[in-house]
Amino acid sequence: LYGNRLATLPESVGDLSAMSWVLLGGNKVTSLPQSLGSLEKLQALDMAPQCPGGHFLQRFITRSAYRAFYCNVCGGSSKAGDAMWGCRKCNYDACSKCSEAPQ
Repeated sequence: LYGNRLATLPESVGDLSAMSWVLLGGNKVTSLPQSLGSLEKLQALDMAPQCPGGHFLQRFITRSAYRAFYCNVCGGSSKAGDAMWGCRKCNYDACSKCSEAPQ
């Protein structure tokens, strides 16, 4: 469901109230942030994180111990193997924790 807003699911999937988890951008989510309510009450789903420029962020894993990525939200730095979300058009990066916050 990455980058797509869904008001209804395909008939083959069933309905939102029967869902026990959702795969969002490669992450299995069993509950939504408290500010969004619960899966049973979900009417539309648009959970793909975006940069301030409105571009969808792409998830990536930092690979080099010599090049750190810095989170533009909290200022934290990454270690090799950390998951981050980034927009190369804006040179914007967010750590996994900050990309989960409602925007």
